[in-house]
Amino acid sequence: MEDKSIADMRHEVIDNTIRVENLLNEIMQIDMGFEIQESPNREDILNLEEIHKFHKHILDKFRLHSKFEYLKAILPKDKNEWPKDYARKCKRFIEIRNKFAHTLAPEKPYKEGTIGMLSLEFDIITKRIEEWEKLYLEHLELFKEIYDFIYNQFYTPIDLDEKR
Repeated sequence: MEDKSIADMRHEVIDNTIRVENLLNEIMQIDMGFEIQESPNREDILNLEEIHKFHKHILDKFRLHSKFEYLKAILPKDKNEWPKDYARKCKRFIEIRNKFAHTLAPEKPYKEGTIGMLSLEFDIITKRIEEWEKLYLEHLELFKEIYDFIYNQFYTPIDLDEKR
């Protein structure tokens, strides 16, 4: 694995979670009838106030787990095959995000034998950092699988060559 700091990993985990949540928000917004209505000149959004109210009073109150459940409720089971263990993977995705967001991460010491650091302390910190790296890699796999699945259920990829 490339040499990333825990802070960089934390940033990416939280950013990926926001990307998934924004995608779920967009799908829920459209499903609940709050599709964006543009003005004829496409410069203004006519129902912007209603969309803001919907986000503030509805979507922002939903936890990520509830948004995953909502998605499962609106998507027919026969549309495409659900990822194996979808509920478990979504739960794990959230658990890893919560660990990165709410737990103090171990700091990587410059080198073994730093003043005041015993060899045993260095080994413990190094082991904890390795555990965080494994969680980070697990998160990346879950993110790709979950995001791609959700996106492919609601959006059709455009073949740009075909449009020409």
